[in-house]
Amino acid sequence: MIVGKTEHTKAVCFDSTQGVEGLEKVVQAALDQFTNCDGVLCLVDIPGGSPARVVAAQSYKYKGVEIISGVSLPMLIEALFAREDQSLKELAQTAVQAGVDGVLDLGARLHET
Repeated sequence: MIVGKTEHTKAVCFDSTQGVEGLEKVVQAALDQFTNCDGVLCLVDIPGGSPARVVAAQSYKYKGVEIISGVSLPMLIEALFAREDQSLKELAQTAVQAGVDGVLDLGARLHET
């Protein structure tokens, strides 16, 4: 809704009924879709969680995979807007910075005197 229709993106869902083996197959299939690209930026939720571990293990089989954990909506939006103008490494750093910048104590800011 915010960035419109996006091409060359893939969301991978992981639920408790799937198991790690199922997730490995889904991640591999997703990465296989991007073998003709210059690289892939993978945004995962929790560092050390099953999605992060699976993507990290799969990344050794593919060229140009960057993995950023702690995904948030600001990270995703910034990455989608910047992806045409930045290298993969730059895009990874943009996503990280957007995550850092997106965490604010709004209550404290509203009550500053």
